[in-house]
Amino acid sequence: HRVSHPTPARTADARLSPDVAARLYLGGVIAVGLSMAAVAAFRAQVERPALFLALVALSSIASTIKIRLPLMRSASTMSVSYVVDFTSLLLLGAHQTVFVAAASVLTQSTLNVRRENPVYRTLFNIAAIALTVEFSGWVYHLFGGVTGDVSWPDQAWPVLATATAYFVGNTATVAGAVAVTSGQTFGRVWNDNFFWCAPSYFVGAGVAALA
Repeated sequence: HRVSHPTPARTADARLSPDVAARLYLGGVIAVGLSMAAVAAFRAQVERPALFLALVALSSIASTIKIRLPLMRSASTMSVSYVVDFTSLLLLGAHQTVFVAAASVLTQSTLNVRRENPVYRTLFNIAAIALTVEFSGWVYHLFGGVTGDVSWPDQAWPVLATATAYFVGNTATVAGAVAVTSGQTFGRVWNDNFFWCAPSYFVGAGVAALA
């Protein structure tokens, strides 16, 4: 008789499953982003309420105009409300702009959609834009930008740096979510699906600065 050797026990895979990784990533972004939004609400000083409310309304209206991004396994959109949000960032600063941008994200996620978005997806989008705005505001001041002062060409470099930060922050958070849910690398997702829209961010920033 042939002696069969016992099959070695399979070693546990140290890598997280895509589902677990996606939950951790989405939950982490939501927790950090909403915490940052809470801090922004505490620190924001609305000294020009009429301008603030006007920008909230304009951003919400502009969010209904969407450009569809050709993602491989999901549908994503980019809104032209970015121009309004960037204008708010220059005029009012990051803390108030968090809520201007959040209003547009909420409108984009709930109105004129093919099917209702899950709550976690809406929360992720709001948290991601809060992180993006706060990061962009930090870069703006880092490069010498002054809130409410868009004198040209003195503020050219701060505006350019901030547009770059906004583009990187806004696309990186979404690319990360697509990567962990699809099993693709972050670099491939970002390069294939988001890199092409970089010019629109710089054009939008230029329009905002000019306005």
